[in-house]
Amino acid sequence: MIIQSAPPEDAERLSLIDRLRHRLAMHVPVAPFNATSAAPAVSFTFDDVPVSAATAGADLIEQHGAHATFYVAGGMLDTQADHWRVIGGDKVVDLHARGHEIGCYSHSHGRADRMNGAVIQADILRNRALLKGIEPGLPLENFAYPFGLGTMAWKMRLKKHFRSSRSVRPDLNHGATDAQYLNALPLIDRQMDTGRIDRAYEAAARKKAWIIFYSHDVAERPSDYGCRPGLLRYALRAAERFGLKVETVSNALTRIGQVWLLAMPLI
Repeated sequence: MIIQSAPPEDAERLSLIDRLRHRLAMHVPVAPFNATSAAPAVSFTFDDVPVSAATAGADLIEQHGAHATFYVAGGMLDTQADHWRVIGGDKVVDLHARGHEIGCYSHSHGRADRMNGAVIQADILRNRALLKGIEPGLPLENFAYPFGLGTMAWKMRLKKHFRSSRSVRPDLNHGATDAQYLNALPLIDRQMDTGRIDRAYEAAARKKAWIIFYSHDVAERPSDYGCRPGLLRYALRAAERFGLKVETVSNALTRIGQVWLLAMPLI
């Protein structure tokens, strides 16, 4: 069951070759595991980490006794992006101290299809080094593809250094799943509503599946890539109603029993 949504950012500008590379990465697993578990679950993830995600978003999730995963691109920290202000290093430390998971982007947040292997490696090394410099205790186990676009070159490198890599392919995670291409649904006002949340939760409960939501800012007037607090609040309350456990990406993988066979720390 795939939940229909808009394509990844910039997807309409991909060349035919890039589309084929992305599709190959989507369908050829490199780190398979069984994502069906004894109990359904949902993870809330925030990309780029606008200030509102680390404040309003994190506060709402904590009010429900849960934690989220925040994917950080070091090169964007403490900058003013087109749609929001990005958190600084102090907020990275604060989120970690409050029990949230800090995940990795690349440092530059560059698209995977525009970077070769050597550049990928250097960019990830730089991001990890910067984040570890901010907070040495960060595990940094999980990655998210900038713009949701992966390639086999990225996947083959990432599986050596990260437990998982999250895409924006809009589907549940259940049955045979690639840890280096986790599916995720948009918790974005222009793409998701309460009815779709209920249908996704109903399917997850029935299939004992794992849902990952992704979003950006959390504001009453969000960007095209974020959500209102009311939609996030509804998703949290509905998770309780459907019996879905709310947990970070790392905790969900551990509970499901995914084994990270090729762990090889970069630094």
